[in-house]
Amino acid sequence: ALQVRSRNETLRTVFEAGKFALDKIDTTVIGVNEQQQVVLTNRSADAILSSGRSLTIRAGKLVARRFSDSVALEHLLQSAMQTSIGRSESSGGLMTIHEDERMTPISIIVTPFRSRCVLAHVHICALVFIVDPGAKPLSRAALLREIFALTPAECRLSGMLHEGLDLN
Repeated sequence: ALQVRSRNETLRTVFEAGKFALDKIDTTVIGVNEQQQVVLTNRSADAILSSGRSLTIRAGKLVARRFSDSVALEHLLQSAMQTSIGRSESSGGLMTIHEDERMTPISIIVTPFRSRCVLAHVHICALVFIVDPGAKPLSRAALLREIFALTPAECRLSGMLHEGLDLN
């Protein structure tokens, strides 16, 4: 019983660390299970989904606001699921969603995800990456502050070292 509890704690810790890392990157990531239910989102995905702009979650599933986009997205997800469970060899796919003429379209990349272990309570079969060209990425300094809790001066020094400044 102690070994099972210890293993579950380890898996939960690994899952939480992975979720923390996903929240720190600019890339929007959504994990979907075999039933096409959204089981993992990072902070960037939460922002897009809560805006209700192009995508939303309905009955636990990722759907596009326009019906034709939803059909295409469901097809990509189903294809990725089949590959993830070993019934197909599809590598996923890409689609673009145009909400309206005034807004920049977003790109959605769906890829199969195969894992031999289930992390905590989550079993991800497909990953959805969303690229929003209209979104402003974090600056390198903001990212360093976010991940490593650096001061502005430490961020500037890090940037100069990255550009090749020699401290001698």
